[in-house]
Amino acid sequence: MILGLESSGQTASCALAEQTDALVPKSVAEVTLNVGLKHSETLLPMVESVLRLCGLSSSDIGAIAVSVGPGSFTGVRIGCATAKGLAWSAGAKVIPVSSLEAVAYSSYSSNTRPGVTLSAEIDARNGFIYNALFRSGRHVTELRRLTPDRVISRVELAQTAESFATGSDVTAWGVILAAIGKPFGDAEPVYLRQSQAERLQNAK
Repeated sequence: MILGLESSGQTASCALAEQTDALVPKSVAEVTLNVGLKHSETLLPMVESVLRLCGLSSSDIGAIAVSVGPGSFTGVRIGCATAKGLAWSAGAKVIPVSSLEAVAYSSYSSNTRPGVTLSAEIDARNGFIYNALFRSGRHVTELRRLTPDRVISRVELAQTAESFATGSDVTAWGVILAAIGKPFGDAEPVYLRQSQAERLQNAK
């Protein structure tokens, strides 16, 4: 079983999938809560609830895919810490995933045409966004990255010549899809920029 964790934004979600011989794991369950930045109170209980409802325990989890950022600094830290704790207790491996790549996979649907450029976007505040561009293929597993994760102004992105479809929703299922073929690693937060408190301190 693969557990997906997402807490890099306002919404927290967890998903369970079963690895099969198919290209894409079989979705088993997904729970999403949009109650603000209360991930420290909700993420682990969500996981425990999903496992219980599916008649599973943490020992049934073989891998944990987690979005490691960019995104909310606090949310990313909570997701990474939860993944590490669960992996240690379950004896599972961790697959760190870019939150922006998870956005791209979350935005992909059966109606997505091949060759469409997907712009994955997460609000970075003060007129900036975390952004990465991806190109769709004939199947969700053929999504191809065009740019690295970056911080860019909305004005600068709007001035690019290429037209694209925009995605900003990131789900735990998207995290699982983004983890396909990725190596195991450590759940270390990726921020891309300093926190507002650090920027204010450096400005003094």
